[in-house]
Amino acid sequence: MSILEVNNLRVYYDTMRGEVKAVDGVSFKLEKGEIFSIVGESGCGKTTTSNTIMRILPPEAVIKSGSITFDGINLLEIPEKEMKKIRWKRIAMVFQNAMNALNPVKNVGSQIVDAITTHLNIPEAEAWRKVKELFELVGLDPSRLKDYPHEFSGGMRQRVFIAMALSCDPEILIADEPTTGLDVIVQRNILNLLRDLRKKLGLSIILITHDLAAVAQVSDKIAIMYAGKIVEYGNIYDIFTRPRHPYTYLLIKSFPKIGSKKERLVTIKGSPPSLINPPKGCRFHPRCPYAIEKCRIEEPPLVNINNKGLVACHLYDQLNLVI
Repeated sequence: MSILEVNNLRVYYDTMRGEVKAVDGVSFKLEKGEIFSIVGESGCGKTTTSNTIMRILPPEAVIKSGSITFDGINLLEIPEKEMKKIRWKRIAMVFQNAMNALNPVKNVGSQIVDAITTHLNIPEAEAWRKVKELFELVGLDPSRLKDYPHEFSGGMRQRVFIAMALSCDPEILIADEPTTGLDVIVQRNILNLLRDLRKKLGLSIILITHDLAAVAQVSDKIAIMYAGKIVEYGNIYDIFTRPRHPYTYLLIKSFPKIGSKKERLVTIKGSPPSLINPPKGCRFHPRCPYAIEKCRIEEPPLVNINNKGLVACHLYDQLNLVI
């Protein structure tokens, strides 16, 4: 059962240089209790997608079309007053570099208490009891509630912010690059925490990342995003064992495999295109080693592959992209 459904979402930014097509026709579903990942290089529209769900876009952003349906409500149509009843309380978000967003002059416990009392009508004493439970939930010692952010490591501060995001018992948690800036061991611990929280709380999680290793560790389904569009969508096993889109294939091949034989890593030449004037046809074709003339002139539709996923590539049934 889908708890959130994004349909044909288009979000553009008005700039001095022109209109940036940051999200250009994105659709996906988040199932209840699922971890769903959106993966791609920087500048592909991942964060804009998540910020649109939360309705926290900057003034220059314009929602051109689409719908975001949560509990039968189109979040793009309700007034801000109604959105405030959903934001944080029912859909919460851990922001990119969240571990640096804590107030350095207030202890961490009081910052979470402030979040709780702002959104929930409960006494402060009860809020403190809830914060203690949240600390235990995310693997922190409740005796450190009165400590300040500088007294915590980066990974611990990230756990504090996750506790804050969970403080109002949301149904959906959006985690935007939650492991950025952390070493690999701490990254793994944070991802395991998200997976455990999904089981304990029945959370539905959207994970925004460029880290395919993170995706493989915790996700159920994945959407590969490139230049404002989803180019491949499916369950984690199918995507990692039988990718259909060249971009997905090259992303996977660009990451080293622990324990595998030594081999030169694949690199994707060039960089994502300007979204003011994106390429005609397939937006990946200037970087794609398999591109044909049709790719340069005709945009590929997102097609269903035997109910095992979706892909937008003219050559998906001709290429043998074996991992």
